[in-house]
Amino acid sequence: MEYLDFSSVITTIRNYISDAHSMNQIDMMYQLFVSFLSSDESLDFDFDNGLVCRWFNGQAKISPRITRYYMDNHNRNRLAADMHRNVLPLMYDSTMAVQEIYNILVQDTTISDKTKARLLENYPCETEMDEAVFLTSALCFGMERTFVKRDVNTKNLLSAGNLSPAVKDFIYDGGTPKPCRHFCGRDNELVTLHQLLCSHGKVFLQGIAGIGKSELAKAYAKIHSKEYTNILYLSYTGNLKQDISDMDFADDLPDDDNEERFRKHNRFLRTLKEDTLFIIDNFNTKGRIPGFECISRTDYVSLLSQQGKKTDIPELSDTDCILIKYHPDHEHSDMGASYRLDFGTGITDVTVKQTSIDNPIGFSNSVGTLILSDNLYQKMRDSTIDRVTVISINGEKMRSNETAYTALNASMPDNIYLASAWQRESTFVRDASSTFLLICFTTIIFLIATGSILYFQNISSVTYDKPDYEIMLKMGYSHTMIKKCVRRQIQIYYGIPYVIGLLHSIFAMICYKSALMDDLLGRNSAVVAPILLAVAIFSIIYVIYYQLTKRSCYIIALK
Repeated sequence: MEYLDFSSVITTIRNYISDAHSMNQIDMMYQLFVSFLSSDESLDFDFDNGLVCRWFNGQAKISPRITRYYMDNHNRNRLAADMHRNVLPLMYDSTMAVQEIYNILVQDTTISDKTKARLLENYPCETEMDEAVFLTSALCFGMERTFVKRDVNTKNLLSAGNLSPAVKDFIYDGGTPKPCRHFCGRDNELVTLHQLLCSHGKVFLQGIAGIGKSELAKAYAKIHSKEYTNILYLSYTGNLKQDISDMDFADDLPDDDNEERFRKHNRFLRTLKEDTLFIIDNFNTKGRIPGFECISRTDYVSLLSQQGKKTDIPELSDTDCILIKYHPDHEHSDMGASYRLDFGTGITDVTVKQTSIDNPIGFSNSVGTLILSDNLYQKMRDSTIDRVTVISINGEKMRSNETAYTALNASMPDNIYLASAWQRESTFVRDASSTFLLICFTTIIFLIATGSILYFQNISSVTYDKPDYEIMLKMGYSHTMIKKCVRRQIQIYYGIPYVIGLLHSIFAMICYKSALMDDLLGRNSAVVAPILLAVAIFSIIYVIYYQLTKRSCYIIALK
């Protein structure tokens, strides 16, 4: 973070002195250190213009004689009075100067919390005298602490008040990647880039993919690294707000959500100035504009008809539309919803007249689809908006035709938009097969454990009741009657868990099916089969344990 020293404090104060007073660095020293210059400590002492300039730029430590004089509390109070009387009246916004020095102080990670609390005793400042005392405390602390020489390459920025806080130990970004070791032939572009950054501050590198924009930026960062206090590198993923939130800052808290992280990160990044180079790689200025894929009513009916689906589609006016959804809308929650369509040459509001899950081009290539009237669709075609061409190959049993998809995929292996119902189903089953296997395995283990518990529970219960069964035998109960009593007791123990488990499996199957996109699997058995298999295994294991328990209990009761 920024280092609070004499250089940063005095430069901030000087930046807020009005130009009307035409005060140079030497004049400011005379106005600020009046009490020192009037004391015996200043005998044979004079300000050297070059040395004072180095004090301001952080290239040299301020004179120990000045520092020693103001270490005395009485003299420090005199400095605060001189600050209040001679410097604050020359400042056009002393409160803002105090705020900037406060920011430098709280962001300086090399100062302990206890020392920060001592320096902030008069903050927030209610009077000009409070401001003078706060500025004096910060200035004296900066004079007394260990001197750290500023980088000579950033001294001009510091003199202009444009030095950023050092972020090396505060932002963990991993540094800027090095350019390719074969990078060459861009000398003119590097010179031009440097000139543009110096004159404009922001530059976009534009060109076709693979031409070397990223390598040029990396090479520039490497060549001019000593001219910047910080160099930050961010790889753009499509959402700049999220990318900024994902940056790792030293003061991030585990409980911070994305909004809080973005607020903190953005607030700090906005404090960085011209001496910080911020490279955003792969930045796309256009991106994907939120919107819908739109189909005319006639084309929609034609596609449904070719695919053998129902075509009872209502007539649409220019203000009506049909919304294609992932799930059935039994509650008609989207009916009446209004969407504004901006297609360059006009803006139209359309209202959802009906919803449907019949997507003739599939959800693989169409996330949000609206069916519009032919007239409105023609107006959109006549505009300059982007058009997307979707080829739908229809025919008998084409939906689940493995041969057709395999042949097409072989002819266009790099086409990421090629999709079919068979491909989606097989991909889903393949990707989820390990999950299904794990569920079945876990279910079997659970059932074995449950069956064992029930087995020993019944054995224990019958053993405990054995004296009762002996009395029943003496009273004339037959073996068949006693077995019937034992069997009913066992059936209660096993029946209730079985019914609850069966209902749970059916409920899980319904929830799992409804949670998937209806257009993904339809009535495919990929979901039902594992559940039915689990129920079958469930029943078989229970029957085995039931028979074993019944046989063991018979032996104990009748022995």
